[in-house]
Amino acid sequence: MSFKGMEKWGRRIVAGALLIGAGAPVSAQTHLSEKKPVKSENKSVKPEYSSESKHKKVTQEEIQNAELNQRVSEMYHDFFGSKELSEKMHCDFPERNVVTNAQALKALLDTGFHIEEKNVVLDSNEDNTHKAERLSKKYADAYANIDKQLDWLADVMESEEYQFKAMVNEELSVDAYKKRLELVKKSKGNFIVLDNLEERLFKNNEQLEELHKIGHAMGFRDKSNGMNYVDIRSKDTTTVLHEAQHTITDGNMNLSEFAKKLYDESFIAPSDTATLEEIVYLKKSTERDARKKELEYDMDRLNIKKYGDPFTKECFDKLMKYKKDGLLNSGSVEFLETTKPEYLENIFNWIAYQKSGSSNDSESSV
Repeated sequence: MSFKGMEKWGRRIVAGALLIGAGAPVSAQTHLSEKKPVKSENKSVKPEYSSESKHKKVTQEEIQNAELNQRVSEMYHDFFGSKELSEKMHCDFPERNVVTNAQALKALLDTGFHIEEKNVVLDSNEDNTHKAERLSKKYADAYANIDKQLDWLADVMESEEYQFKAMVNEELSVDAYKKRLELVKKSKGNFIVLDNLEERLFKNNEQLEELHKIGHAMGFRDKSNGMNYVDIRSKDTTTVLHEAQHTITDGNMNLSEFAKKLYDESFIAPSDTATLEEIVYLKKSTERDARKKELEYDMDRLNIKKYGDPFTKECFDKLMKYKKDGLLNSGSVEFLETTKPEYLENIFNWIAYQKSGSSNDSESSV
């Protein structure tokens, strides 16, 4: 689930998506022939990093007790596993090629179809021609953002550096890698942009009021049908990447023990005002992994480092500056706020996304 707002502790929680580009992957032997495999020792780097953030002090016992509580809150329970979810998210919204084409959209509006718009001052005299032109541009921009982020992820996953991390460091098989590439290639068709995501997720105003105490729902992955629903307001965020990463790893199911252990060891509770429920949510390996991918995207976008370049102290210093200047996406900020700084080099220099295989971990991704 993607949240934007997390007002309780001064953060915005958002989420993202997935897709991969063209080109058949080269075999591991081809990519790895000139590289000497390095044994991963999962040790933290020298503690030379420091952050000015004030973190909440919680004991492991407190976190474990909260995790045993399972549901985290009634609102989260409604998101994570309700059998009514598919019915609530049933989407009768027009396909991408309709809402992004002014002529096709006008023909639909002429039939009486209504597209509900949130936080928009509407002109009561606007005819369907002008409305279709305006809306088609609005949705085209949103879908263009989806394509941009998914194409970036495709380039990353097909890079030699990514394949080396996945197949050597994390022991991903060639077949599993190819399977994920195929999954990503199909992902653009699995995104639907909505202007009323929250109303579809929640049954009544009381639930919406509870949600808005935390923030706004920006994205949601429905595991029952493989669809990703994103709010149109998410076009300026990394929501797409976040949800895509959940799809790649199938929540926690395809995250290796290597990544889970590193994410767990490196976690630190966020600010003093964070609730225990929020801490448990942010501590999930799948949420840590999705936010890591958002931060990798931001580092590329801000020319801090390209994927495959080593993460260094200089990268960290730039991140702290850009974080202070408000230039990072909220998912990136949350990852920095919940990660012990001395672990960042290991995390960014070792983890691709993890190996496949069976797992008893059935935790949902949101």
